[in-house]
Amino acid sequence: KGELKQADFKFEEEGGEQQREGTPALWWCGLANEDPRLDEALAALPKTSVEVTRPAARTEEDRRTEVWEEDGGLRRLLVATDGSGLHPRDQRLRRCGFGAFWGPRHGWNRSGRLTGPHQVVPRAELAGLLEVMKMTELPLRVLCDCAFVVDGYAALVEGRSIRGLDHQDLWAAVEAEVKKGGLHRVQVVKVKAHTTVRDMEAGKISVLYRLYNDQVDELAKKGAGEHVLPPGLVLDAKKRRKVATIIQHMMVRILQEREPLVGARIREELKQQTPRVDPAGLPARPASPTAL
Repeated sequence: KGELKQADFKFEEEGGEQQREGTPALWWCGLANEDPRLDEALAALPKTSVEVTRPAARTEEDRRTEVWEEDGGLRRLLVATDGSGLHPRDQRLRRCGFGAFWGPRHGWNRSGRLTGPHQVVPRAELAGLLEVMKMTELPLRVLCDCAFVVDGYAALVEGRSIRGLDHQDLWAAVEAEVKKGGLHRVQVVKVKAHTTVRDMEAGKISVLYRLYNDQVDELAKKGAGEHVLPPGLVLDAKKRRKVATIIQHMMVRILQEREPLVGARIREELKQQTPRVDPAGLPARPASPTAL
């Protein structure tokens, strides 16, 4: 009861108007009733879209912050993409976003929320790649810390099938951009996620690439935060889960403590029962007398 009180569970009051919180499904089975607002919030998500708003022309200040890298005689503009998700443990509450980082204070830096009902981080990561491919026709080197996107894109440009990958609608849009700009316009490079100074010292990531990856991570979190959930929805969902968990654990403890008592009672009752006679141990029944 103390744990439930700490979770702000409402108990009925004798002689008072307050009723016990929940329903018999929760009290006797530990099953929390669903909140209809969760489905309403999912239905309110914007419809899936692969349209991208083209940015304004780069300014001189933008150009000064850009990094261009050589790649076999081709100069590529460096950009980092990332995806992020809020409330990742609950698929009904999870909301994702993406980011694109072109350089410090660059006018093309952007964040955005993931559209559609499929709110998962890998999809947001793929949406980030699609975003930068549609923003410009310039040759790009895209830094990405998501193996799903990096490996899938490598398979695409190498001519291998990607039909078994999730999020085929977004992959189809990426494939269309590849066909439009050529196989070699966009290069996607895998970088390590959430790196430290030790990672740089060990040569696992450069100072520049770490800067880009850290900055785009913040933009992706900002994009996920652009989703607006009804007030109190997240706190109420967390409370329901916590209360149900407490009640389920309490039921398990009751059963564990009850089991030896029930077992002892059954054994005692068996001892007090009249022993059953085994028919096989009885003497043979005498034959009926024959008539004179």
